Amino acid sequence: MGSKIKEIVPSVDELADTMEPIHPKEALAPMKETVPEKITIDPVNGVFGDVMRILCNVGLAVIIIASVFYFVGISPKDNPSNEAARWNEPAVAFWKDVKGTEINGYSWFLSDLMDPENIVILGITILALTPLVGFLFAIPKAHGALRVLLVIITIEFVYAILRPLIMNVGGVH
Repeated sequence: MGSKIKEIVPSVDELADTMEPIHPKEALAPMKETVPEKITIDPVNGVFGDVMRILCNVGLAVIIIASVFYFVGISPKDNPSNEAARWNEPAVAFWKDVKGTEINGYSWFLSDLMDPENIVILGITILALTPLVGFLFAIPKAHGALRVLLVIITIEFVYAILRPLIMNVGGVH
């Protein structure tokens, strides 16, 4: 009796395949061929991936360590109630009122590296610049159109960084 019921009631996988079949070319489709023992990665992708992995780990480690310092209370300048009260202010006014820091250019947060909040911003900067560093390391390994494309992307990235300084936009003086 139990086997007849099992034959009548389809499995969840059978229902899912009936409702939304997975086509053989989709990424999540089960592989019919065996996975090769050695997978080759293009050297450009390998260099870019290695740089991304290393710098992302460094940036995240900097943020986590600074966050631990912050929550442990290693920051004599912090006044959380003052920070919360002024959270709605623009960044320039917020940092001036809370820390007495003048925001100008890109290096203002490097003025006090003992402040955990500035260290977190340094970690975020490392994360933001990671693709640029990856492109710079990948360009020498690239050839042809890929090299041209990487150079163009790098120039655009650098321009996006320098634009506020050149054109005096975004509150940068």
